[in-house]
Amino acid sequence: MTLILVLLVLLPWSIWRQMHAHAVTRESLIKLPLIFAAVGALGFGTGAIPTDGAAVAYLAFSAVLSVGMGVWRGTALSLWRDDDGTPISEGNHTTIALWIALIGTKVALGTIASITGWFPAEHAGEIFLFLSLSFVAQNLVVARRTGIWSRPRVAAKMPGMGLSALILGVAVMGATALAASPAQAAPTACPGTFQVLHNDTIGFASVPAGNYQITTLDPSALSCASAGKAFTRFLQDFDGKLPAPWRLNALSGTFTRGSGPAGFEVALDATPTPPPSGGGNSGGGGTYPEGNRCGGTFRVLHNDRVGRLKLPAGRYRITLGPSRPVSCKASSRAFARFLARPDGSLPSGWSLNAGTGTFSRNGTVAFRVKPTVAAVSATLGGR
Repeated sequence: MTLILVLLVLLPWSIWRQMHAHAVTRESLIKLPLIFAAVGALGFGTGAIPTDGAAVAYLAFSAVLSVGMGVWRGTALSLWRDDDGTPISEGNHTTIALWIALIGTKVALGTIASITGWFPAEHAGEIFLFLSLSFVAQNLVVARRTGIWSRPRVAAKMPGMGLSALILGVAVMGATALAASPAQAAPTACPGTFQVLHNDTIGFASVPAGNYQITTLDPSALSCASAGKAFTRFLQDFDGKLPAPWRLNALSGTFTRGSGPAGFEVALDATPTPPPSGGGNSGGGGTYPEGNRCGGTFRVLHNDRVGRLKLPAGRYRITLGPSRPVSCKASSRAFARFLARPDGSLPSGWSLNAGTGTFSRNGTVAFRVKPTVAAVSATLGGR
């Protein structure tokens, strides 16, 4: 009876905590499974453990069910990074639905066991151990998505990148170097640095705030000015799918256009350099975003869409256009109104660029939206 009371307090508290935004730390990923496992181990007492075929089959099914639900929850949890790079986790409708499904299945199985006797009813200690197993599976997925247990490597600051990815990246870069034409111009560092004002993402690659040096792989195929504009465009990208035929190697921070020599590399530069004298846009310098980023986040409660722009449930950041034709408050209200128009029929004067999540009014960029949720697997151009 005591264990049941503990379960009725501990499990709802655990689920409640998951449903609220909280920092993901190594301690938080370890602590909860250990608590459930310890209580479960103490709850077994000295009674005999059934070893007949039905009991073993039931235990195996329960283990698979717990692990499967845990992996699913870990995949479905909303994850993003705050402004200082700390990973944040928050449950959603899928999270609570999976918990209800797991608890409902266990209650149904317990009822069947009590009525039919086909397999032994689950002991309270077993319940805690299977919940611990489910939390372990969930937290391993979360740890992998956030890269929180990644060890520093030669190409450091790349959370979540395994040794195989490192070897693959090196092999790809080596093959590219071998395939390069002798006539290809040498890579050239662009004058000035490109400043990213806030921590951001491009697909699954984290882009920490800071000054970046842009280097064109072949200046005759892609100028510094074009590389700077392309980097700005990729930072605006909504879903991480770069415009064809562009591709990203996050390991080396290299963007390539098709199989030709056109491309550029970005790397964090601790010593920012000013753009060349005389002005103009001939260098690789720039600033992103050009408009102000609004404080806080806008939460989309359900998977939604505005025309071709798909908006998964989660938190979004709103960034105003360079000329700031609307305020942050007005842009939030407009975004809320547009969510009520899944067919994409925006009010007169408004238009949408689904590739960048940009809403414009009368031809002027009003604001952009971008999900904060990101399963970050690499830091762009990590060194």
